[in-house]
Order: sequence, then C-alpha cells, then structure tokens
Amino acid sequence: MRVKKIVSYYNGYLIIFIVTVRLGLPAVKNRASINRVVAGGVVPEQLELFVVPNPCRGICQTDERGYCRGCFRNRNERFSWGQMSDAQKQDVLRLCRQRMKRLQRSEKADALAESHQPSLF
Repeated sequence: MRVKKIVSYYNGYLIIFIVTVRLGLPAVKNRASINRVVAGGVVPEQLELFVVPNPCRGICQTDERGYCRGCFRNRNERFSWGQMSDAQKQDVLRLCRQRMKRLQRSEKADALAESHQPSLF
C-alpha cells in the first residue's frame, strides 16, 4: 500500500485528501469495475467532508399531515436529528425535498383549477 496526498480547492477552501493506494490493482474505469476490485464486491461508504446542515428554518409549525411547514420533517426526524448518522441525515433531506415538491405540485394544480373559473367582477 502507498499513501497519496491529493490537494484540491472547493469554494475557496483548501481541501487535502489522504488516500491509500493498493499496488497491483487494475485501473478502475466505472462503478462496475470498482465492485470487482474492492474485496467482497462491496464499495465502502463515501466519507462526508462537510457536516450535513440542519434544514430547520425557524418556522416550526406543523401542517395537517404532521410535517413542519418550514423544513418538511416529521416529529421523529426533527427530534432525532442530532443522533442520526450523515447517511440518515442525507436520506431525511431527500425526503424533505420530495415532500416540498409534492406540496408545490398540489398548490400549482389548485392554482390552475382556480384560474379556469372566470371572475364575475
């Protein structure tokens, strides 16, 4: 094994990656070849370089379905945020985006339905 240092810049910040390289392994060209190269065929979990931000916007009111009107998390997701792993937090953020898009689509459909009604005044 050999240790390799990779220096990069991200949004003006200097980031240094320290990676170990196994000698004698074939070149990796895509995810399928990564699965063949890594022992057991399992790719290790990606390391997060930055903390997953809390999506709270300070509104903290729930709608009729039990989701926060600001961040779209349910009660359990809000209260257990501090104990979640980064992967779990990313999953919650994905669910929040889905919930927000679903609400936007329903509001848009409601607005279109109302716009078909001609004004009487």
